[in-house]
Amino acid sequence: ATITATTTNYDGQITATSSNAHFTTSVNGNVVTVTAPKNEGDAAITATITVTAGTLSKSVTVSQGADLGLTGAGSKENPYTVADAMKVMTTTASSEVYTKGIICSINEVSTQYGNATYFISEDGQNTNTIQVYRGKYLNNVAFASADQISVGDEVVICGKLQLYNGNTPEILSGNYIVSIVKGETTPVDQTVTF
Repeated sequence: ATITATTTNYDGQITATSSNAHFTTSVNGNVVTVTAPKNEGDAAITATITVTAGTLSKSVTVSQGADLGLTGAGSKENPYTVADAMKVMTTTASSEVYTKGIICSINEVSTQYGNATYFISEDGQNTNTIQVYRGKYLNNVAFASADQISVGDEVVICGKLQLYNGNTPEILSGNYIVSIVKGETTPVDQTVTF
């Protein structure tokens, strides 16, 4: 990262220090460069960088995210896997991301409310699962029948991730299916008609 320190009525030397040895600083004129090696841990690393000019100083906090070893990026083109989603989930709801998994169990498909609650996993087994809570069908359309999804279907879901109540991995209500492949080989027609 590069920090530009703009000074007025001062032509002396600028210095910069870091509160964490993981981050180093170098100064060239009024430009401070902050560098750090790759973060190979499982938590973000932060530091306060203090830039000093004479008797005045300003501080800025820098942070380097953890290398979580994610397979996907959470995008529509490269969705998170279930394992990825579990690594990035916190007790605070994320922004909308895309997650791919195989339906391993279905709690309910409500045609009355047009939504479904089901679980997905990496391999379709009932271990290391994420609950998909009250989601809609393809194109964010209400479910019209219970047979629109089945155990074994591979789905990509758009929705917000959260460790609900601090311990339940969940894709929150308001999610919807972006794509679905029935069982092993039969894709569902995703044509939108008006």
